[in-house]
Amino acid sequence: MAKYITLKAGIYRVDHLASKNIMVACDKAKIACDAIKRKYNVHFNYFNSEMDSMIRLEQYIVDHIDEALQKKWIKIYFQPVIRTLSQSICGFEVLSRWDDPQFGMIRPDVFIGVLERYHLITKLSDYVVDCICEKYAYYVDKAPAVPVSINFSILDFESAGLLERIDRKLEKVNLPRELFQIEVTESLLSNNQDYMKEQIKKFNNAGYLVWLDDFGSGYSSLNVLKDYKVDTLKIDMLFLRNFSERSKTIIEFVVNMAKALGIHTLAEGVETKEHFDFLKDIGCEKIQGYYFGKPEPMDDIMNKVIRGEADIEDQNQRYYYKDIGKINPLSNDPFGDERLHMTNVPIGILQQKDNKVDLLYTNKFFLNELVSIGIETEEELKRRIEDQITSTAKRVQEALDSLEYGEETSMDYINGNNLIVLRYKNIAVAKDRKAYLMSVRNLSKEYSFLRNIRLDETKQTIYALFDQVYKVNLKNNAVETIYTHVGLKKENNISNLTQLIDKTVKTMIYIDDRDRFIEFMNFEDINTRLEKTHVVSEAFRYAESSMEYKWRIFELSYANNKDEVIFSIRPLDESKKNTYLNFYGYSDSKDPGLTEEALWNTLKDQVPAGLFWKDTNRRFVGVNKMFRDYYGIKSMDDIVGKNDEEMGWHVDPDPFMNDEIRVLQKGERTRNVPGKCLCKGENREIAASKMPVYNDGKIVGLLGYFVDTTDEKKRTDIIKSLGIRDSETGMLNWNGVMSNSMYYIEGYQLRNQEFMIVYINVLNITYYNQLHGREVLTHMLQNVGEQISKYIGVTGVVGYIGMGKFVVLKQFENKEDMVKVKRELLAHVSTVTQVDRISFTLRFNIGVCAFSETNDMELAYRLAQQRASKNYSIQEDDDVKQKIAEEMNKYQEIFDVVRCVDVDSYKTYLLEDYKLKEVEKRCYEFFEKDHPCSSCIAKKALITHEECAKIIYNGATHVVIARAMPIKGRNFVLVYTKKLNKES
Repeated sequence: MAKYITLKAGIYRVDHLASKNIMVACDKAKIACDAIKRKYNVHFNYFNSEMDSMIRLEQYIVDHIDEALQKKWIKIYFQPVIRTLSQSICGFEVLSRWDDPQFGMIRPDVFIGVLERYHLITKLSDYVVDCICEKYAYYVDKAPAVPVSINFSILDFESAGLLERIDRKLEKVNLPRELFQIEVTESLLSNNQDYMKEQIKKFNNAGYLVWLDDFGSGYSSLNVLKDYKVDTLKIDMLFLRNFSERSKTIIEFVVNMAKALGIHTLAEGVETKEHFDFLKDIGCEKIQGYYFGKPEPMDDIMNKVIRGEADIEDQNQRYYYKDIGKINPLSNDPFGDERLHMTNVPIGILQQKDNKVDLLYTNKFFLNELVSIGIETEEELKRRIEDQITSTAKRVQEALDSLEYGEETSMDYINGNNLIVLRYKNIAVAKDRKAYLMSVRNLSKEYSFLRNIRLDETKQTIYALFDQVYKVNLKNNAVETIYTHVGLKKENNISNLTQLIDKTVKTMIYIDDRDRFIEFMNFEDINTRLEKTHVVSEAFRYAESSMEYKWRIFELSYANNKDEVIFSIRPLDESKKNTYLNFYGYSDSKDPGLTEEALWNTLKDQVPAGLFWKDTNRRFVGVNKMFRDYYGIKSMDDIVGKNDEEMGWHVDPDPFMNDEIRVLQKGERTRNVPGKCLCKGENREIAASKMPVYNDGKIVGLLGYFVDTTDEKKRTDIIKSLGIRDSETGMLNWNGVMSNSMYYIEGYQLRNQEFMIVYINVLNITYYNQLHGREVLTHMLQNVGEQISKYIGVTGVVGYIGMGKFVVLKQFENKEDMVKVKRELLAHVSTVTQVDRISFTLRFNIGVCAFSETNDMELAYRLAQQRASKNYSIQEDDDVKQKIAEEMNKYQEIFDVVRCVDVDSYKTYLLEDYKLKEVEKRCYEFFEKDHPCSSCIAKKALITHEECAKIIYNGATHVVIARAMPIKGRNFVLVYTKKLNKES
């Protein structure tokens, strides 16, 4: 078989000067040859002056990279990443620019390429990370923080400990990992795949998000997605430079595929409105390019953010939009429902915030459906939902309000000649807003529908008359939903008669009517009843989603045969309402004696509680005498028409407000909810109970009462303190830990079984509490507790004592076990990086103490706590050593010996030429002992700050003073020794 050899040549013209150095000439010829290595139709090339300039520049870069970093010729630039739906800044890409005093601005592709070829790129990467940690940490305290993404090369990953280096730098300035994203190119992942899989997995496990840059620029893109877990694809800008129909098809395919894999998308190189509109329409979540912003110096762009000149999203919005980004508008199944497979699905994304409606996204099919039902614009749809004028708009709002995250609902209604199907799904929740995936379908337009159901005037009338219609098969009790215009959640779809009756009784029928309804729905005698009257009907009070009960007529009738029954619900004719009320005994009492008015007046004036009643807006309508006396209210005019916040008597009004909202909107009842209030200049404890007030089945306000529990609480606090469980995590509290410690202490005293006390502190608990709220924080602490319990298993006791602090009791055999437990516990708790779809970077301090070191449980705990804050040795910080040396020097002439002691290892440091020097002797060896003192005053000093003792050795009495010395949040112990004589 014939073989072909490709020959390429580089040529350098030799003159009489260059001939003196033949090696230089050969090198230049090689450079000319290398320049055409990837030009397959070029076979030879001459060296020219441009190549000569590049050689000099390349050499300059190599020779001056250290100087450029030291003198900060290399600047950090930010290019904004824009959220497509909100057009707000949701991140920054970190870029480097070399502003050289000799060559001016050196292009990134030039100096980065040179640094990679000469294996110097890690210097630049470390410098960039250092700059971000130093400067971005400063800005994060002054403005909303969005993630920054940094591109790393293969050499960075091959250098020792890239993950550990980044972790240390971030921890030093307390930047969370979720603000630092790792960018890698697909070409990097295609090389040395086994090694890179391991590296990317490490970053993923540590809680970092990995982005795939320049996707589509190589030949192995799909293999990369198969083999690696990445959070975001950055679609290569080359697709937008040639913005043809073919390019659009490819981009659409990439976005669709990424969404199917659960990967987010970002498009680079967005330069026109046409680019932006196209990318938003196909569901690309983020964009980057000159259309929204060129790269700028980091300081310039962050100062704009601080001054409020740039719209930037906060962390709650980030997770909110990330959830929305999971929706794929290109899919034939955007609701994630295997039942729905149709092309051109009409969808929109509706947002509700502060009672205002916004449409974050609509496709053209959605807009076409709106027009077909008489809604011409998005603005008209928003206005209809906000104004709540029509009954349909009210039902829509009620359906939306009932949905928790991930839940969906559907409803049908008639509008003229149109049968319309609405479908909603709660897809994202933030503190101040919710987002819903919405679908509208006008079934009357579809030919197949018209052909199958023949929606004539008679059927329109039937559909208009009924709220819900079901068909029940008497043989197998199967239920088919024929029609409903009441919001029906997906998980509540009814398939059998038992479900239908149970759901209706438990959630929809007024409590006083439930027994009648169960009797009415008894299908065992349905044939007997229907044979007599053909239609069986009865009236019941029926709840809508807002818990407003309205009278409805329930009917049972045969369908096509006696094996099938139609069960329907329809509104009650107002003209017949009084007849039904009288029939079922709901007319007003005419007894002039014990009237409702007399009962009410007696109750509100004599009940030993502060009684109040409010309207649906939470404003006071009235209060009783005890209420007025308690708060010192002289006139009803001082309170009527106002709410609690306006009265200003609650220390924290949110719990009271939230309780009342649930009562008014969901019909819930609260009982003895504890709280604090300000009364006549004093902070008092109260317990409040509230319940909805109904009028004709509709909530018209609330009735509540409170009692003062201040004195009672003081008594019950003593009892409560005896509880052994933490209410938030369900773990043992401090009392529980101390109670269990008695068994460990007994084992130590009777069998000499040593045990350790481990103190674990979550350092940044306050930060995440302020950011995400108490509920998310509680879930995070529960996860941390689960990891600790998972590691300890049945070999120890685990407790949570509040404020992010955990305690472990565990038996052990030798000191190496203590070191191992500390190390492995840290590894376990560090796996908690995400809770409730929110990423965390938790920082921990862990300290360990053996019980034998103090022979006291509380002292051992406090010593473990002290050690947790002492995370490095003296040698690691020159500044610390200097401060210790200065303190020791003050007392050199007063005491015989001045030492610094490491209480964990008993290492001792003396002062020599004003510098600390470690000596071979351990602390106790200075007193001629071969083991640590049974009552070590250095360890006690960590707790009491200063300890003093007299020690006799070498026939003389010595006074020893141990003093804790706090430096940078750590406690070092200085020990001063003085021999006593008669004069002393």
